[in-house]
Amino acid sequence: MPTYLGPVLVVQGEKDIQISATRDAPPLVAALKARSRGSVDIAVVPSASHQLKRVGDENIDPGIAGPVVPQALGAIAAWMKKIFP
Repeated sequence: MPTYLGPVLVVQGEKDIQISATRDAPPLVAALKARSRGSVDIAVVPSASHQLKRVGDENIDPGIAGPVVPQALGAIAAWMKKIFP
C-alpha cells in the first residue's frame, strides 16, 4: 500500500465533538511521525468546531455557521509559508 511521505498539517478544532483534540489527534500525529520521512505539524484551534467555525457555548452552539476562525486560516497560511517558502 502506498504511503504519503510528504509534509502534513493536522488542523483540529479545540471544541470539535466529532474528533477529540485531546483523544484522537495525538495518535494520528504519532502515526504520521512514525513514517520513514515527511514532517508533521499540528494546530489546535481554540474555540473552534470540526468545521473550524467559532463555538461560543458548546451546549447550544455546534459551530456550524459563520466564517472559519482567523486562527485556523493563520495556522494554515503560516504552515504553507514554512513548507513552501
